[in-house]
Amino acid sequence: MKNVVLNEVKKELNWKERIIIKLFTKTFTKVYNICRINIINKMIK
Repeated sequence: MKNVVLNEVKKELNWKERIIIKLFTKTFTKVYNICRINIINKMIK
């Protein structure tokens, strides 16, 4: 599901934005996962 959304978004981007997305995808994913974990931990406490 996530890949389908990502592909649709990529179609709308210009070439500069695509390069940025490729470079920072891993970083975005890590930040997203850290935020998700923090939110879940706050909910548990």
